[in-house]
Amino acid sequence: MPDFWECYNKNKPYPLINPRTGQVVREVNPRLLFDMIVYQAWESAEPGVIFFDHVNEYNPFFKHLGPIVTTNPCGEVLLYPNESCNLGSINVWAFAKRDDNGKINFDWDGLKEAVNLGSRFLDNVIDVNNFPLKAIEEMTLATRKIGLGVMGLADLLFELRAAYNSDEGRKFMEELMEFINYHSKLASIDLAKERGPVPYYNKSFYPEGKLPIAGFENRKLWHFDWDKVAEMVRQHGVRNGYTTVIAPTGSISMIAGCSSGIEPVYSLVYEKHVKVGSFYYIDSVFERVMTEEGLFGDDLLRDVNDHGGSIQRISYIPEDLKRAYITAMDIRPEDHIRALAAFQRWTDSSISKTNNFPANATVEDMRESYLLAYKIGCKDVTVFRDTSIKGQVLVVPRKKTEGTKEEENKDEEQALRAPKLLAAPLVGASQGISEQIKLCPQCQSQVVYQEGCYICPECGWGACS
Repeated sequence: MPDFWECYNKNKPYPLINPRTGQVVREVNPRLLFDMIVYQAWESAEPGVIFFDHVNEYNPFFKHLGPIVTTNPCGEVLLYPNESCNLGSINVWAFAKRDDNGKINFDWDGLKEAVNLGSRFLDNVIDVNNFPLKAIEEMTLATRKIGLGVMGLADLLFELRAAYNSDEGRKFMEELMEFINYHSKLASIDLAKERGPVPYYNKSFYPEGKLPIAGFENRKLWHFDWDKVAEMVRQHGVRNGYTTVIAPTGSISMIAGCSSGIEPVYSLVYEKHVKVGSFYYIDSVFERVMTEEGLFGDDLLRDVNDHGGSIQRISYIPEDLKRAYITAMDIRPEDHIRALAAFQRWTDSSISKTNNFPANATVEDMRESYLLAYKIGCKDVTVFRDTSIKGQVLVVPRKKTEGTKEEENKDEEQALRAPKLLAAPLVGASQGISEQIKLCPQCQSQVVYQEGCYICPECGWGACS
């Protein structure tokens, strides 16, 4: 929040306020507090940080309902008390179309149709849902927030050969999310004409001609007539308080067979061990391209596997392919943050994304990333330093080096990503499953895997809480 950063920059005491009474209970050194947060994140990937002022700067109901102070467990859904999550994600990779000459083009018309359909679908969900509590039903119907997002981004960038950490890649990401938000707003305006505007329309800033996205305030970023959108909202209203959110999509992306959320691919090749032997799991776009380039084969799989899932240090891979087929650990932490900010400019709510750091990253490296995230407009940020948590989601092999036989034969578990706002050891993913969590640590009942997290159906314990 602004007063924290003012205190931080001036190094003056920061007041801790009891939210129930509004009274100051004590004062702390803001730099010491911030350093504690950064150190804990460096050590164990938590806590994630949410920037209160950025969240509420684009909160359409702030003036009448007050600030948003809570989120869902993954941090991307910004919620008032009793609001609910209503999310859907479009596999943008599905709109990469190959023409007769083998060139990949992006089907913008197809995506437009999917955004319109997805927006209407999510609005319908609000009305047909059976809510567990009357208070939840009333608040959900009052603000009618929906969260249309994306998955399959990394696969799409692979198809387009636009590097995740390049200016070209970030430019495409920003245009993609602007396109999705623009057409989701048009769909919500049409729904308002047909079914009526969001009940809290007059308790929002929409009648003032404002929109809940940072990109709206910078005309240099526009590829659409956003003034026209704002005027249409003034005339006809909007059906949904928010229309866009980007969720982690950990489970549904596996079902869809695409990369998750806006994350880069973590590893191009995994070595999977089962009772009958071992085999390789390969990123499908990478496999096809390497086959077309005449490079695919057992030697390539072994080499990528032995280099920790990356091709950056494999001498026979052409440089243009190295630039395009970048993995999460090939990308500088700064570029993870910049990708996050590119999407946040055109996302109403917030975004779940892990910002990866190498194992040898310093606390100062992490501090700089937090400060950069705030500076360039992110609403929240979660970091993960490689190997800082044991027993994580996916396993990729240790990069093999010249050394002892024991070192050459050893595989090391490494994290795919830490869930937003937590660092609990999770089980999951089809490629390399940790067996660490089977029984609930509280009641010893069998746990189940739902929506990217292990929970206990008996006592309610969850790895993400």
